[in-house]
Amino acid sequence: MGTREALARASFERRLEQALDEGELDLDARTFPAARRRFVQHWLATAQPVFEGRALLAAVLPVMEESAAAPVDTAEPLRWLLEQIGKGVTLTQAGYLPRERECLISTGLAR
Repeated sequence: MGTREALARASFERRLEQALDEGELDLDARTFPAARRRFVQHWLATAQPVFEGRALLAAVLPVMEESAAAPVDTAEPLRWLLEQIGKGVTLTQAGYLPRERECLISTGLAR
């Protein structure tokens, strides 16, 4: 957690304690879960000094909208494992897959 995140969390905790102390939120009420959700949504959409007066959602939405570049082939190690199993690979005495250099190269783990 970075400094700004820690400050945002502390700010929210103070506001939540204030709401509980002042009776805005009643922990014993049947409606507490719904009231809590509305309270959090309101806080997230309210301007926060920690984020230069912007709402927390406004500060993080651009980051969330950026698409994360996925690795080209994240299934390659699993594909290799399944191929080895399909070939009837013999496990070591300890029950591991053999650590052959050829196997390591196919997974991209060779050094």
